[in-house]
Amino acid sequence: IKPHAITLDIMMPGMDGWEALTRLKANPETRDIPIIVVSIVDNKELGYRLGADEYLIKPVDRESLGRVLQRYEGRGKQVLVADDDPDVVDLTRQLLEEDGWTVRAVGNGQLALEALAEEKPDVMLLDLMMPVMDGFETLRRVRANPETKDLPVIVITAKDLAADEVENLRANANRVIAKDGLDRDRILRELREAMSVLRAGSA
Repeated sequence: IKPHAITLDIMMPGMDGWEALTRLKANPETRDIPIIVVSIVDNKELGYRLGADEYLIKPVDRESLGRVLQRYEGRGKQVLVADDDPDVVDLTRQLLEEDGWTVRAVGNGQLALEALAEEKPDVMLLDLMMPVMDGFETLRRVRANPETKDLPVIVITAKDLAADEVENLRANANRVIAKDGLDRDRILRELREAMSVLRAGSA
């Protein structure tokens, strides 16, 4: 079911929490899911070494557990970044991973379409000026494909857009963020706001 987070006891019959934690973190399908150990066993060092994200000692009150779970709300969401600028890829990866997104990155539109066919993300960040296939053609094909026609797309571009290009993007993209001089703080601010809107809309 790919939950946003897992709370895990240690002392359980059949398979204890240490073994469960080890297997969850070894499996590519579950290793990125945050795991919060909640146990009477006080061995945080081992828990963190095996990959636990948080370690709470029982008894745990509702407020404490709630505060911890809020840190991981929305975790497990996946974003595909299609951009041939490594600075922008690094910038967006830093922000999104801090906010709990799983990030895949490709360097052109053709690779983006191939990545979408392999696994559909929750949102795509798309540059317009890329080699092999530009962002406009990529977006056109995304919208023409029944499997991805409703995929949220955020365009991040340095291109000086003509009027018809602006209209095209307004019709097909959820948001357009300009790279103007790669203003890091502004890009991060706009991107976080856009992703928050998308996350709230899917909740």
